[in-house]
Amino acid sequence: MSDTPSRLFRLLHLEDSPTDARYIHDRLDAEGLRPEVVLVDSRDALHAALSERFDLVLCDYNLPGFDGLSALKLIRERQPEVPVIVVSGSIDEEEAVKCLHLGATDYLLKQRMERFVPAVRRALQEARDQKRRRTNESLLRLAGRFARLGGWAVDLPAADMELSDEVCALHGLPPGSRPPLGDFTAAYTKDSRLVVEDAFNRCIRDGTAFDLEAQLVTAAGQPVSVRLIGEAVRDPRGAVTRVHGALQDITERKAMDARLLRIQRLESIGTLAGGIAHDLNNVLAPIVMGVDLLKQGALDPEANRVLKNIEKSARRGTDLVKQVLSFARGVEGARVAVHLGHVIAEVVSIATNSFPKNIEIITDVPSHLPLVTGDPTQLSQVLLNLCVNARDALPRGGQLVLSATSVAVDGPYAATQHAVPVGHYVKVCVTDTGEGIPKHQLERIFDPFFTTKEQGKGTGLGLATSLGIVRSHGGYLNVTSEPGVGSRFEVFLPATGEVRPTQSSASTPPFLPQGSGELVLVVDDETAVTGVTRDTLERNGYRVITAQDGSEAVGLYALHRNDISVVLTDLMMPVMDGSTLITALKRITPSVRIIAASGLDAGDQMAKATRLGVRHFLAKPYTAETLLVTLQQTLEKA
Repeated sequence: MSDTPSRLFRLLHLEDSPTDARYIHDRLDAEGLRPEVVLVDSRDALHAALSERFDLVLCDYNLPGFDGLSALKLIRERQPEVPVIVVSGSIDEEEAVKCLHLGATDYLLKQRMERFVPAVRRALQEARDQKRRRTNESLLRLAGRFARLGGWAVDLPAADMELSDEVCALHGLPPGSRPPLGDFTAAYTKDSRLVVEDAFNRCIRDGTAFDLEAQLVTAAGQPVSVRLIGEAVRDPRGAVTRVHGALQDITERKAMDARLLRIQRLESIGTLAGGIAHDLNNVLAPIVMGVDLLKQGALDPEANRVLKNIEKSARRGTDLVKQVLSFARGVEGARVAVHLGHVIAEVVSIATNSFPKNIEIITDVPSHLPLVTGDPTQLSQVLLNLCVNARDALPRGGQLVLSATSVAVDGPYAATQHAVPVGHYVKVCVTDTGEGIPKHQLERIFDPFFTTKEQGKGTGLGLATSLGIVRSHGGYLNVTSEPGVGSRFEVFLPATGEVRPTQSSASTPPFLPQGSGELVLVVDDETAVTGVTRDTLERNGYRVITAQDGSEAVGLYALHRNDISVVLTDLMMPVMDGSTLITALKRITPSVRIIAASGLDAGDQMAKATRLGVRHFLAKPYTAETLLVTLQQTLEKA
């Protein structure tokens, strides 16, 4: 360990007398100040030394060919904040004043050095205090810039305002602006101006402090939400002589509040989605099975056409319910082989029937396309989101083009797309001739909750959701846009290698398994569901009895348990729900064959049924084919 004491500060000493220098250094050491000294005695040496930083400069006033005033000027040019004490054997009052004017902190006579050490201590302390103040002011200014916070003041009765640079910037005014109070409040919107002027008037009149939110419009026409805080300053007699306060830009905070509100609403939607899905699936169930019943009869061509439209709409509704649940709960849909030509055709059909007639929709899809693996409902959601955005970019009409092609992505191109895998993809393009997207917005359009639409006309989630879906499918999404020309979104999805024609071949009617007079107990609180289920089963060789809730079902089962082959029960019912019913039936007959059904999320409900010992599950709405096949499988596993 070194015995050399640590040095407390760095001293630059300009002195041509080694004896005087030694005396001064020893005196500082004796007082415990222990400086690290750099001693110079010429202009060149001083100039070179000032390339380093010092805490204090001691400067002899009289040097051969070099006076203290010249040294002071050079020091102040190079290090304006360092304290300088002038030490001289002889200096008159006029010269001392010149030194002080040039920035000297103090001056001392060599013949009277009793004041030397206190002067050094004071200079060092004042320098530290000044540095601390500068640091605090700098940090305050930095914090103000980050918080978009500034100060203001109004001196009375002149009512001219002092504004910090931050407040000037918020108002779009040049730094140092001193507008009259009336001009300051005139920047606010009509509704806000009345509130702001009233707050200022009450504060000036009776000293009432204020803290309010308002909206102003900058000189450039930009709306800004602000928090305005003010309080009165009184003289000894109690009269208000000044009003001062702070102004903060809270535009981002207000936007964040709006985003949080949207998140809360989405959470509420997620909570409600299950119940809504259950009700909608119960509505769709009799429609889906009713269509299957009607298809078994002899119908004329027109009736068949109408029936197919009803079936298509019902299945579309079923897919939409699944989509709502998938979005609200983050549930992944089943991944199957998907022909994007069919997805595009479905999206075009929806767009044609719902978009304004001044938008011309054009498709360019080859007759054969490779298949992709994915969730058809989610992929339909992606393309529909892109089409809706294109529609909104065409307020005066124009063209919307959907095209698809097979492409090979090589190494160099893949590297430009965030290192996506090399391989074959199906590329779907959605192109419009709309307004285009400005370059500064193009980088943010995939950010959650970012939207260029008016408040209330967009959540800012469509593109973010679409990007997430595409990435979850192993693909990527590109966008190019030019204001006034239009936008082009490109969706790349990995191809499976299998190629199928766009137009699917006509399907043959499915084979419906038939019963042999077995008795089925159908339990559901929805009379429409029990009615169409009974009709379907009776038409296909079964006998049916029905119950509206679990309590009624237990009574019927107790009467007919030796005759009942299968119990088909909904899981969500009043009085006694399906879970309680299943438990009660298994106590009566442990080997009872049960099929559980639900319009809620299929995965959760299937797991629930499995825990109850039920091996067969039907997700509402189910088709006649699904019902009959599941019933046959249940009977076979006696």
